[in-house]
Formats: sequence, C-alpha cells, structure tokens
Amino acid sequence: MLITQAGMALAAGVLGWFLSAWPPHEDEALALFVGRSSLGDLLHTVIGQRGGAPLHFLLAWTVVHLGGGLTALRAFSLLFAVASVPL
Repeated sequence: MLITQAGMALAAGVLGWFLSAWPPHEDEALALFVGRSSLGDLLHTVIGQRGGAPLHFLLAWTVVHLGGGLTALRAFSLLFAVASVPL
C-alpha cells in the first residue's frame, strides 16, 4: 500500500513538473481542435471520419467546453495516469 502511494506521488510529481514544459503533440492538438466543435460534429468526426477512441475525444470536448486548453487537457490526462498506477 505504501509503495503504491509512493508510486502515485512520484508519478504525479514528475508528470506535474513537465505539464507545461513539453511542446504540444499532434494527438493533443487534434483532440483540442476537434473538441472545439459541437458534440454531434465531434462524434461524426471521430466515429465516421477519423476513427479512434470516442471516450478520449468526449473527455477532451468536456475539458475544452469548460474553458480549458492544452494545460487543462494534460492535467486531466495526468489525473487518469496517476489513478491507473495502483492498477
């Protein structure tokens, strides 16, 4: 249990440190640009044209429509990455 908590803290610290240091990756930019559209357009693009993970794009759409940008999207991803450490 203590090792898991230490791993989660380490992952959160390291990833949090680099949260805004890395340049945008093309997958992040795509999620942000597609996330700016309406929900119907997002689903049409992801399912009908591009293919991919609809849940990922839906979460990115939520972040964008709550006013977030690249750093907020990365923070949301960091939350899921740290939560997956115990698994």
